[in-house]
Amino acid sequence: PSRVISPTPSPSLSPAPSPPPSPTPPLAGGNRFCAQGDLFCLEWSISSTTITMTMSSTATGWVAVGFTDISGKMGPADVYFGWLDTSGTPQLSDRTNGAGYVQNAPDAQQDGQVQSASISG
Repeated sequence: PSRVISPTPSPSLSPAPSPPPSPTPPLAGGNRFCAQGDLFCLEWSISSTTITMTMSSTATGWVAVGFTDISGKMGPADVYFGWLDTSGTPQLSDRTNGAGYVQNAPDAQQDGQVQSASISG
């Protein structure tokens, strides 16, 4: 099934995630990134004060995206995890990663908002 979560607290995450997969090239315009086919895709648009993101995956569980100033490194980073809880309610957690391949701590300021979420398939 495909999960789509648009930009938010996450469940306890352990063990640490695997290293990121090799990405496929973005579509023209650069507003889409997919890894391992459609296992994980991120689409985005930017306005003067907002980044609107759509994360989708053909896998089950959670999706996440992180932003860092250091190319090729997982941290320090600002990370957003999205998932559907057991009742199907979308959740989003803004987290911080200070050291790379470690568990992400909740960010003191939750900057993300869920606009919509769905499961298909």
